[in-house]
Amino acid sequence: MIDLAFPEGVAVLDVERGKLDDISPLFWQTDTSVCRKSWGYIKDHEYKPVDSIIDDLVDIVSKNGCLLLNIAPRPDGTIPEERREILRNIGQWLTVNREAIYGSRPWRVYGEGPTREVGGEFKEGAHLLLGKIYVLQLRAAFST
Repeated sequence: MIDLAFPEGVAVLDVERGKLDDISPLFWQTDTSVCRKSWGYIKDHEYKPVDSIIDDLVDIVSKNGCLLLNIAPRPDGTIPEERREILRNIGQWLTVNREAIYGSRPWRVYGEGPTREVGGEFKEGAHLLLGKIYVLQLRAAFST
């Protein structure tokens, strides 16, 4: 169970640049950026791989959460092409896999594979490897 600093139902738990390590019965959110170094505009951004952002999205949604994704616009509000491309790639993935995200519900059991997320804020990229690999097939490869 999550130790909250507020009464249930009056706020949404926000885990900045991190995730929960288990399914939450209460809705929650993670806020992070496509950029590793900053929330705002800086020169020489280091971008997260799109696959990593999508992996995080799937993990967060499967635990009853949502992802608030910052794109670090320029000072004039325009969005640099590198970040537009990241968003287009995420959009392409969502076009194919939308039913696994939109309108989904948290999974019943978290942690059926060898990797566990390390819960808490500012824990991006922290994983624990435990031993076996399981594959979850979201849709049949061939329809009949």
